[in-house]
Amino acid sequence: TASTAPGTYDIVISGGSDDNYEMAYQNASITIGKAPLTFHANDHVRKYGEPNPALSFSVAGFKLDDGLDDLQLSPVISTMANEDSDAGAYAIVLEGGGDPNYHFEFTHGTLSVEQADQTLVFEMIGSRTIADAPFTLRASSSVGLPVEFVAVSDNLSIDGDIAVPVRSGL
Repeated sequence: TASTAPGTYDIVISGGSDDNYEMAYQNASITIGKAPLTFHANDHVRKYGEPNPALSFSVAGFKLDDGLDDLQLSPVISTMANEDSDAGAYAIVLEGGGDPNYHFEFTHGTLSVEQADQTLVFEMIGSRTIADAPFTLRASSSVGLPVEFVAVSDNLSIDGDIAVPVRSGL
């Protein structure tokens, strides 16, 4: 029947008669294998510093009215990435599980950890002249990273967060 469990079964022939023939019966066997069940880990995306999303998967190949709740042991889905993992790609892995009626096949997915959004806020400096005294530069990062200052003009010298107006060409 359609719901016969995997295994090897004997086929026994019997009955039938005819006055013109001598009947010879030869028994046989049939082997019913496990049906393939394909699990595919879904891809997911998150930003650096965020917790991992709930990992998920899809399944193809169930027979009759079977579903996930009918499996003897469902596979486990996991990733090595955690909230502190650097931006990059991490495998989402399905493994384990089992059922006497199915052969499990797995396709891994990818968790893409993207760079976190960051906003830099600079405190207003106002107008300065070459004759002004050194002044402190102030800025903050929305994610708490240190801010470094770099002069892009020969008219300013920066040491750490202290800016000094300088006269060029002297």
